Amino acid sequence: MVLDFHRLIVTLMIVALSEALISRHFESMVHLNDKLYIADPLKATETDSLISCAMLCGEGCIVFSFNQEKMKCRLYNSVWFFTTNITGWKTYLYEMEFRHPKDCLTVYNKGAISSGVYTIYPYEKSHPYYHPVSVFCDMETAGGGWTAIQRRDLFSIDFDRDWTDYRIGFGSVPFEYWIGNDVIYTLTKERTSALYVRVKFQYHMDDWYQIYGQFSVSDEGSNYTLSLEDPGNGTLGDMSFCNASGMGFVANQGWQLGGWWFSNRTCLFLNANFFFMNHLTFINVTSTSMLIRVN
Repeated sequence: MVLDFHRLIVTLMIVALSEALISRHFESMVHLNDKLYIADPLKATETDSLISCAMLCGEGCIVFSFNQEKMKCRLYNSVWFFTTNITGWKTYLYEMEFRHPKDCLTVYNKGAISSGVYTIYPYEKSHPYYHPVSVFCDMETAGGGWTAIQRRDLFSIDFDRDWTDYRIGFGSVPFEYWIGNDVIYTLTKERTSALYVRVKFQYHMDDWYQIYGQFSVSDEGSNYTLSLEDPGNGTLGDMSFCNASGMGFVANQGWQLGGWWFSNRTCLFLNANFFFMNHLTFINVTSTSMLIRVN
């Protein structure tokens, strides 16, 4: 009887130690305990411990579940659809990415489905500009997970700013802001990102929008040159960029047009003050937003 008690104590100590070690890199998803994913896991196997199960959660794995009684391990690539009730399972989320999410798509994949203000970490810790960035995440438009790099709805903030302001960003999240050209560069470099442009005109009930399949900007040394390809569905057409792909970013020209990638055509400048123009026609705009998401 005493031996069995000692074994129980040792077992509990091992479990506690294992969970302490796991907590350094994984977040315990208590609300997913005693549930299993309804779809097939990436891998299902027997393991000798919680730590062994965690070590199997490598490339492509963001969640693992472990059953201490049955010594079974399951690996998953999503936190969605844990709906099958079955006792004995504990679930853990890999935090190296999700504790410091790079963008709103990462936040969305963690399970945040409500639009609002979140903190993202676009930069590596070794980067000289490293800092957390507050941003509005649109979790409802076209599948969700969109990072808002620009938003305007009050027109109370002056967007006719200098180069430095546009580089580091300015404004008030979530109302009116520019996230910063260096953040945009960091979010879009070496990744294929889509751009969703949305504009609301006065006296028009519906939003006008345009989706581009590929959007990126270069670094500051190349003047944040715009690369824009694969225009998809939408009602704006190229009204907001007017063949500006390949143009460098320009700021503080004193024209009240804000910073932008100006081409040789008069366009719908989303960062302009007081008015927006399209083919020399003044248009009243009540709100704008520019959203990006990794494809």
